[in-house]
Amino acid sequence: MTFLLGIDQGTSGTRAVVYDETLVPLADAYVACAPATPHAGHVEHDPAALLAAVERTAREALAKVGATRADAVGLANQGETTVAWDARSGVALAPALVWQDRRTEPVLQALRAAGAAELVERRSGLPLDPYFSSSKMRWLLHEPTVTAARAAGRLRLATSDAYLRERLTGRYTTDPATASRTQLLDMVTVRWDPELCAAFGVPASVLPPVEATCGPLGDTAFGPLTAAVTDQQAALAGHGCFAEGEAKCTYGTGCFLLTNAGTAMPPGGSGLLPTIAWQLGGKTTYATDGGVLSASSALAWLATLGVLGAAQDADAIAATVPDCDGVRFLPALGGLGAPWWRSGSRAVFAGMTAATRPGQLVRAVLEAIAFRVRDIVEADPGAPLAALRVDGGLSSSRVLMQLQADILGIPLERSQAPESTALGAAALAGIGAGVLPDGDAIRALLRAPEIIEPRWSADRRDGAYDEWRTFLERASELR
Repeated sequence: MTFLLGIDQGTSGTRAVVYDETLVPLADAYVACAPATPHAGHVEHDPAALLAAVERTAREALAKVGATRADAVGLANQGETTVAWDARSGVALAPALVWQDRRTEPVLQALRAAGAAELVERRSGLPLDPYFSSSKMRWLLHEPTVTAARAAGRLRLATSDAYLRERLTGRYTTDPATASRTQLLDMVTVRWDPELCAAFGVPASVLPPVEATCGPLGDTAFGPLTAAVTDQQAALAGHGCFAEGEAKCTYGTGCFLLTNAGTAMPPGGSGLLPTIAWQLGGKTTYATDGGVLSASSALAWLATLGVLGAAQDADAIAATVPDCDGVRFLPALGGLGAPWWRSGSRAVFAGMTAATRPGQLVRAVLEAIAFRVRDIVEADPGAPLAALRVDGGLSSSRVLMQLQADILGIPLERSQAPESTALGAAALAGIGAGVLPDGDAIRALLRAPEIIEPRWSADRRDGAYDEWRTFLERASELR
């Protein structure tokens, strides 16, 4: 039997899943590894803890199938999360700055004032926002430990995947999808752009080489690494979205909708992000990406306030009331993402009265997530979606998924695979190892999804969305 190991190194934890050559899951292991928030707007990980979680889950999952090594390993990473470390010792020089971290807003204000926004958007396709890695790298370059390592010629500065890959394989590299999230990559040539690096003050000499998504990427203690990709792009593959126009939405800490855009870079100006999905066989496939930066993290925040016990309790609490009773929520705990990119926006509850109960607050959050996904769908300049494939922890919420189908007016196809990101990483690893020939072979092996049909009339759906947009425009300006 062939063992394909998919590793999903995510924001809240790390999961490893062993699949056979037909993509049937055989065993898995999970380690929670939530980020720290030492100050408002600061979100950090301990890089060594991320590495330890990857190694532990890989070993534990393989042990459950009686193996010590897989035939192929695929690694999915957090995307924009950024690490600085010593090339000689491998020791991190500072905490990893997580994609949710907002401390670099002053750096971006200075760049806007210097007129750099047009260059950055034209070359990288991405707006100036703390979400991306470039300003995090600039911030880290001013840390004394990082400055000293740079002066000694020992600095590594890159996204978290490059740190994990070097520690696991001894090779300092990254992949095109992850590199496209840094704001330092020319999206057409798929090479580091000297002008972008200069704009952010990041020396190109410390960045890792960019390798194809699949292939011989080095050897780990638990098998050959044959695929590496950003987590959302891994989920796109895990849904079999290898044809242009196919889309998936992952409902996790944030909520991310990616649409396969084919082999031409998507045009800018929509507020959605052009990104690289993967590079296979010398061909680059692009995607459009829209992110809701607060999804299950908004429910987790309610839990810290005592409104519910945990994010998993959302359906039970929401079921205690028939509707929101006029309560609305703007999910901007970390700013307002696509397509608005208003980093200064704050989360807002509105419409509350003395009669407001926890169920209405929870339902308002679930509605807000669904409306924010429609914001992204509405902004996409491509053909209208016929259906949306969904996964992630919050996709288990029947209340949210029904609301999402109703608000979009299209069927949802909920994945029957419990871990689409790990599945996509393993499937791409199968391509890299020659076990699977291409994306069509992956699609043919996937289980049929559960279909969730919309129930609202077009008038109700569009009327509710018009009200949402009015609320959003007013609430997003509050400070």
